[in-house]
Amino acid sequence: MKYRTRKINSYLVAIGAIMFAVSIARVQANTVEKEDFTVALRAFQDGLLDLSRQQFEIFREKYPKSYRSSTALFFLGEISFQGKEYARAEKEFGLFQKKYPRHDKAEEALFRLGRCYFLQRKYLSAAQTYKGIPVRFTQSQAAGTASYWAGESLFLKKRYAEALPEFTASIARRDTNKFYEYSLLRKGICLYELKSYQEAIADFMILHNLSPEQKLGLEAEYLMLKAHFLDQDYEQFITQAQKRLQHLTPKHRAEIVTLIATAYLQLNEIAQNITFLEGLFGEADAQKNYLPFYPELLHLLGTSYLKNKNYEKAIDVFTRIESEFKKTRYAREALINLAHIHTQLGQIDEAELHYKLYLTKYPADAMRVKVLQGLGQLNNLRHQYQEARDYFMDAQKLAKGREKAVILLMVADTLKATQKHEEAIKIYDQIIKQYKSELDIYEQAFLQIGLCAYFLQDYAKAILQFKTFILEFPASALINKSRYWLGETFFQTKDYETAIIAFQEYLRFTTEPVLKRKIEEKIAFALVQEQRFEEALVYYNQLRDELIKIGQGEEILIQIAYCYEQLKARKNSIETYELFLKHFPEGTHAKSVRVSLIHLLLELEDGERALAQLEQLPITKMEPAEKWLYHVQKGRAFDFSKRYVRGEEEYKTALNENVLPEQQCIPRYYLAQNLWHQKRATDAYNLLIEIIKNYPQSDYAMKGLDTFREYTLIDQDFESYLNILEIAQTTGEPALVMKSLYLQGLYYSRAGQLDRALEKFNSLITSSQDQNQLLDKALLRSGLIYENQQDYHKAAARYQSILSGGISEKIIAQAKLRLEKLKGKITPDSEPAESNFIPDNTPMKDVKQ
Repeated sequence: MKYRTRKINSYLVAIGAIMFAVSIARVQANTVEKEDFTVALRAFQDGLLDLSRQQFEIFREKYPKSYRSSTALFFLGEISFQGKEYARAEKEFGLFQKKYPRHDKAEEALFRLGRCYFLQRKYLSAAQTYKGIPVRFTQSQAAGTASYWAGESLFLKKRYAEALPEFTASIARRDTNKFYEYSLLRKGICLYELKSYQEAIADFMILHNLSPEQKLGLEAEYLMLKAHFLDQDYEQFITQAQKRLQHLTPKHRAEIVTLIATAYLQLNEIAQNITFLEGLFGEADAQKNYLPFYPELLHLLGTSYLKNKNYEKAIDVFTRIESEFKKTRYAREALINLAHIHTQLGQIDEAELHYKLYLTKYPADAMRVKVLQGLGQLNNLRHQYQEARDYFMDAQKLAKGREKAVILLMVADTLKATQKHEEAIKIYDQIIKQYKSELDIYEQAFLQIGLCAYFLQDYAKAILQFKTFILEFPASALINKSRYWLGETFFQTKDYETAIIAFQEYLRFTTEPVLKRKIEEKIAFALVQEQRFEEALVYYNQLRDELIKIGQGEEILIQIAYCYEQLKARKNSIETYELFLKHFPEGTHAKSVRVSLIHLLLELEDGERALAQLEQLPITKMEPAEKWLYHVQKGRAFDFSKRYVRGEEEYKTALNENVLPEQQCIPRYYLAQNLWHQKRATDAYNLLIEIIKNYPQSDYAMKGLDTFREYTLIDQDFESYLNILEIAQTTGEPALVMKSLYLQGLYYSRAGQLDRALEKFNSLITSSQDQNQLLDKALLRSGLIYENQQDYHKAAARYQSILSGGISEKIIAQAKLRLEKLKGKITPDSEPAESNFIPDNTPMKDVKQ
């Protein structure tokens, strides 16, 4: 038993000794491994990358199963990374991630892998790697930084929409983001690139407030200003830019002042832009300060001078650009602008010289098309339309897309200018078929077809085209032009009513004063043609004062006076003519207006005012016919002023003027009236007889007969009265004969000599060729006489003749009444009955006109 115990103890001692020896061996082996790892690590830490790589590789071969082997692989990746062997590092970090995903350095290795991708410009792989870090390592202290680099990788690929949420996430993880301010900047730029300018401005403002004087803050300020500009908030941009201009870097300042000048042009604030740019160019070292934008700033100044029509200064600026900055695009544009300016100044040869110089200097330049167009337009101005067309066709060969359509439009317009309207229509039709997507050009071509049809006088086609345009393009900028030409076309067809409607619709949508006045005049004219004088006066009177102010009211005042005359408003006509002479005493129509005014004053028997106007006429410059009229009118004016002796002198002077013989019945007629008022009846009667004998076809022969009748009845000189009637009857002039027969019949019926009256009335009825008012009167008078003589059948026949062909409604009504009263009297065995007719046999001495 003791023996067995000792043996067991000796075994235990031996086993313990063996185990101790094994333990000592293990400690010694671990110490060697650790020492080997430490040697490699120290070489890495001392920057001995090649030695470190060698030691780590030996370590991995020597201790493949060691837990330190994985760490050695990480450091191999790190050595490659620090040695800028990014492809090698990518493989090593990639292998590490695959084999040791749960290693303590897994997150760091993933960062390094992403960085390797990034530095090799494998941005999409980098983004994917960085995106995985916050997902795999939810408690990561670098999640925000990872999101930043994911965003940065996508940003560099210009995938702004994908980068935006990554920068947003990195900003939200501010406590784990070393690049918070960069994230703000990049997020703002993404929004800027995605044209969400207001959101971008908000982010740039936050960043600027965080570090207003630091590099990122200044960059944010610059980008914020650009965002205002691109948002087309030009007024806000200019205000903000001018406040912050001095804070910007020189490079950014040069760009922003260029944008300020561009914004002024966009706002059409030309004068402010010129002041701003002239101030910049007045600075010392301006050219140095504003490079590389100096040529563009000069270009903007020249453009401003051009828009302001300060052509001399514009020429100086563009000439300088063309000579000093020959390699820039602004030099090429300067030549085109110089050509444009000379065109505006009417210096066609100079303009052509610049265009051709451009073609020589830049034969293959993209703007060659624009130059050829310019040469075409120059030849249009010279009316050399064939040459113009050739240039346009050359330009069209070089043009593409929309520009091709624009040039085709120019070709068609050139044909239209040469009145080759049918050829122009073909090209306009081609544009309509091929360029429907270019709506503004399509609309112009569509409208021009209507205009060509108008000039071809194919008014039906023009009307259809303009109406279709109005229906199909209600929002077009050209729709009002179409309304105007629709009105003009109806105007030409004399469909004034429809023209008025179209013009009134046009007026609803125009505010341009000159065009508005022009259309209102056309409407007024159309209303006059429709005899709607009162409506025409509304338009004319609205235009009157405004046109007088600008010295263009002559035609309007004449039209106003005409309308008043048609409305029998002579006093208004007179006031209008007087207004004309007040404002346009030397006007083109002043003389004819004064003559018309004198005529109206004489109609109103206002002798004194007529005389005042006659005194204003330059008699020494008058032709014989004008002098003759002047003396006749002056005679009448004196008569109305009851200065008959002066009137007689004027008529006699008129009779001595060298005019057509038949005209001289006029002063004779008025002289006869003058003499009668002077109590020289015999002389007056003789003159009237002379008129009737010598000028029977004249209106004044008929007037003379009436006047003679008036005077003799007043004077109770019945013998002279009957004598003149006999003389009138012997003239053989039908109208005068009929009038004399009627007056003789009337005289005898009133004198109770009914048979003689019937004789005269019957002679008139027999000799009358056409139905007229005198015939109606003769039929009625003779019917009344027959009725008085109880010859009811003949009386009824006369009344029936009036009903059959009479023209006077009043006499027809009387004839009907007489026939009604005769109904019971016309029977085969009827006895003569007392008539209701009371002949006008009042003694002639009591008869007045």
